[in-house]
Amino acid sequence: MEAKQVHLEKYKDHPRKKLASMTWSLDENIGKLIDKLKKTKQLGNTLIFFLSDNGGAHTNSSSNGPLKGFKSNKFEGVHRVPLKMD
Repeated sequence: MEAKQVHLEKYKDHPRKKLASMTWSLDENIGKLIDKLKKTKQLGNTLIFFLSDNGGAHTNSSSNGPLKGFKSNKFEGVHRVPLKMD
């Protein structure tokens, strides 16, 4: 996992600062992409998918909420991942 130093500073007190920093960077860059698609009138013909991998690990402070399980096993905390389509 790698993040820009400026983003790491922004999230220096976050328990998962690298992940938070990388997520912030993703959000910034998706915003740039959407702006470019609008400017070039391509947004209406574009699908943007946001997907997650299979659940949080048990070795960090990730949470699968009330679902049982974690990354690399067969329980519902692994198989229920978000999907958002715009």
